[in-house]
Amino acid sequence: MDDRDDAARTVRQFHEETPHAVSVSVTLSTHTREVLSAVRDDLNDRAGEPILDTNDVVRLALEGAARYHDRAPDDGSDVHALTAAVRDAVDDG
Repeated sequence: MDDRDDAARTVRQFHEETPHAVSVSVTLSTHTREVLSAVRDDLNDRAGEPILDTNDVVRLALEGAARYHDRAPDDGSDVHALTAAVRDAVDDG
């Protein structure tokens, strides 16, 4: 199995296992939309097909922030406090 197969399997699994029941309308800056689109396009390219949408990328970013908090040292930084809030929300969700 090559990297493309691994990427496709992981992307499909994330998309299928992540709840899609609630859709929220969010106003984003142009820069944020461009970054999210670039991440989405890169992941879909790695998977070899368009599987993820922008909502998936936002959920992935939140999951990443929650996991970052678990691994990052508690140095009192604002980032650590913010990721704690994300981790708590993801854990409660």
